[in-house]
Amino acid sequence: AMEELVNETTKGGRKRITFYYINMSTLKIITWNVRGLQSERLRKKKVLFLQKLDYDILCLQELRLKTNEDIGELNKLWGPSHSVISIGEDSADGVGFFFKNTHVNIIKKRDIIPGQLLLVDCHYDGQKFRLINVYTAPERTKKMQLLKKMRHLLECGFNTVLCGDFNMVTEENDRIASTTFKESREGKLLTQICKDASLRDLYRILNPQTTLYKKVLQLKKLTTSDIQLWEILKERMRNFFKFKCREINYAKNMKYNEQVNQYIYLKNKKN
Repeated sequence: AMEELVNETTKGGRKRITFYYINMSTLKIITWNVRGLQSERLRKKKVLFLQKLDYDILCLQELRLKTNEDIGELNKLWGPSHSVISIGEDSADGVGFFFKNTHVNIIKKRDIIPGQLLLVDCHYDGQKFRLINVYTAPERTKKMQLLKKMRHLLECGFNTVLCGDFNMVTEENDRIASTTFKESREGKLLTQICKDASLRDLYRILNPQTTLYKKVLQLKKLTTSDIQLWEILKERMRNFFKFKCREINYAKNMKYNEQVNQYIYLKNKKN
């Protein structure tokens, strides 16, 4: 099973589903771009929320931690359960695996690209897994370097879970734009890597028509009807973003999804 919990919008105007979980038989794996755990306030708030979720393994991206002291503070909050964290040099770097309990045997852990590409081989709940957590930088050159390194990590003879924030679009229905879709060089490479490794995109299988990333239309001015709708949506967005994370469930998310899309579209026209 898979459930969306939180939608976020990047500075570039793309709509990103940042939180969903995969239930493989009895194993529940959550992947989420947390957008920073560097401040004490955010760390406490988000860790408290995460610890209440129903999961076995958390795969988090964009931790934004900078020092071993930061990692230590996060682990204190997390408690006795196992965690494997990788931090990097760029401001948005940081990926990690967090296990619900201590019944896990870590066989191997490799910090392939600090803060961006982390591998863990482990035994958990009677199964052997290779877990790969990815956060790609915006620069194309760095993305290509990461993907080439990642390709070799998929060559193993047991269960492999690849998750993370790739910051790229690989399918037509991953975006909305006025221009014709053209897959980038790095997008093509990611698609080919997944095909060669016989990986299945579980989110796309379960949500074949859902747009994962939205690139909004950049129009120059608003019409009269746009202005009226803009004022209505502004008030609705204020109400929407008052929800605390724990209160946003699937039904509420679906209810407001279209309004969020309209709001983003009009905001970009207005700007």
